[in-house]
Amino acid sequence: MLKLYKNNKRIAIYFFTYMTQLILMVLWTFSQDGVIKKTMYLDNYGSYDYNSCSTGNKYILSVIYGFDYILLIISIINAYRGRNLPDDFNYSKKIFMTSLVSFFMLLCCHLSIILEVEKTVPHFANLLLINVIILGVNITFI
Repeated sequence: MLKLYKNNKRIAIYFFTYMTQLILMVLWTFSQDGVIKKTMYLDNYGSYDYNSCSTGNKYILSVIYGFDYILLIISIINAYRGRNLPDDFNYSKKIFMTSLVSFFMLLCCHLSIILEVEKTVPHFANLLLINVIILGVNITFI
């Protein structure tokens, strides 16, 4: 009976986390403006207006990313706990490495959205770093 209670408690926590993220994503989606006009100043040209995608409410977006960070930390902790399982069932090293890499990639994506950098070089470097990490993970585990 106690085991059934623990399983139901876990399912309730996962369901609550899922529903909270879903509600926050719907709120974030409908609270943003879509395309917004921004003004940029160039030395040789002067100021000009251009269209840019809206990031919406950054606080809601940060809470959504916060839930993802918490889930990845739980995954890292559980992978570390499972290191003593028999070799037939032990994928904890792969799960641990994948969770660490996912945490770092999520951090890079979050920073590229939240930080407003006018130049394209930092965004290009961030995307290049994410793609190199994905390539490294695929080469390592395949």
